[in-house]
Amino acid sequence: GTQMPGNMALGAANDEVTTQRAAAVIGSELDALGIDLDFAPVLDINNNPDNPIIGLRSFSDDPQIVSAMGAAFIKGLQSASTAAAIKHFPGHGNTDTDSHSGLPLINSTLSELENMELVPFKAGIDAGADIVMTAHIQYPQIESGTYVSKSSGENIFLPASLSKTMITDILRGKLGFNGVVATDSMVMDAIAEHFDALDAAKLAINAGADILTVPMEARTSAEISALEQYIDGVVSMVVKGEISYGRIDEAVTRILTLKAKYGRLDIDTSGSVEEKVKYAQGVVGSGGNHEIEWDITEKTVTLLKNQNALPLKSAEKTVLVCPYASELVAMDYGVKKLKEDGVIPQNADITCLCYNGMTKEAEKIASGAVNVVAVSAMYSASDLDPARAEWTAFLDKLCTAAHKKGGRFILVSAQLPYDTARFTAADAILAVYNGRGMTAFPGDFSGDTAQFAPNIPAGIYAVFGGFAPTGKLPVSIPKLNADYSYSSEILFPAGTGLTW
Repeated sequence: GTQMPGNMALGAANDEVTTQRAAAVIGSELDALGIDLDFAPVLDINNNPDNPIIGLRSFSDDPQIVSAMGAAFIKGLQSASTAAAIKHFPGHGNTDTDSHSGLPLINSTLSELENMELVPFKAGIDAGADIVMTAHIQYPQIESGTYVSKSSGENIFLPASLSKTMITDILRGKLGFNGVVATDSMVMDAIAEHFDALDAAKLAINAGADILTVPMEARTSAEISALEQYIDGVVSMVVKGEISYGRIDEAVTRILTLKAKYGRLDIDTSGSVEEKVKYAQGVVGSGGNHEIEWDITEKTVTLLKNQNALPLKSAEKTVLVCPYASELVAMDYGVKKLKEDGVIPQNADITCLCYNGMTKEAEKIASGAVNVVAVSAMYSASDLDPARAEWTAFLDKLCTAAHKKGGRFILVSAQLPYDTARFTAADAILAVYNGRGMTAFPGDFSGDTAQFAPNIPAGIYAVFGGFAPTGKLPVSIPKLNADYSYSSEILFPAGTGLTW
């Protein structure tokens, strides 16, 4: 499928028409495949750089940008007959724990949530979101209900997914949401490690959840048998009155209402399977959709620093380096597109290298190069510390080696943009917000095309002047302390964005 540049990149463009256009393409490809729901957009505010799971899935650390982009994304999906689900209510951005592997706790009061995390959810509800997905996060300042953890034996607060206060009182009562409520996956450790499966089901349904997402794994015959027993267990709780028939009727009515909205209760007269396959092959990953994708991605590339380094001159020897083999293909594709489009000549002296396994060869790689362009892919805060991340130490040496020989060092931040504070000695710094590479060149976009992210190729395209960057940083980048932890001082404020 056509991937689009991602949410934080769309936040950098900060244009509602652009975001709606991206979501409409995604929705149209899902619709062509017969998929009628996208569990998107994420409306979490990434106001904690240490967040281990939201990151690039967030549009911004500004609730107004998240609200505007989220509302536009909803409209784009729905314009393509695809239902939209906003998540992770009431907000997963301000935590340093991943609910896939732990049970996060946020000490915010309801008033604090109303001024920050709940702002985008209210905007999403007002924009017509079909589903709200809840988060497995404890809010002890708001929720008083507790449960004895089956793993630790300690009292824990009910997470939002199991909280009547959060779902019925706040989401439905305060925010006025009348659509379908779905939990996040019930097999994530935040739930599975602490709650009996049927207890969790009862708590979630009684709290107001209409759909339990992945209540159990169902990959083997044994797991399917266990799922059947789980369903029987829920039925038994209804029969015994532990879950009311009224609560079940309410949930089913909401689900059927949503199905009716998208015509899923109607008889399908749209054609044979073969006709649908042919149609999907002409839509999913099509050349037209990838042209839209590239146009959108150009609007997201963000230039944070430029000491007369960019755009590069194609006549100068340039070495492009990256950490992973798939990113090497992506860089090569960016260079190929530059040549095909006539931005640089076919004989331009450009070398692309993957520095995995070459981290002791900084001097050799920089030798003879006027320009060294390095792709950095930061996935967590530990990547900032050269003692913990070999590639970070290598980029330090590569920057020094380039400058020692009178050359320039340009950094392309390809994943979390917080690494832009790590390489301030660079002569130019760009952020592209998605480090996914490519397994192979996509070809002519006819027939089956391998999925890829356009961000790295677009960053390389910008470095050589294929277009002038216009993106604005959607999150604030803090300065780093001597131990490479985040300080309270801001280096690049949100909204920073240069051009030429």
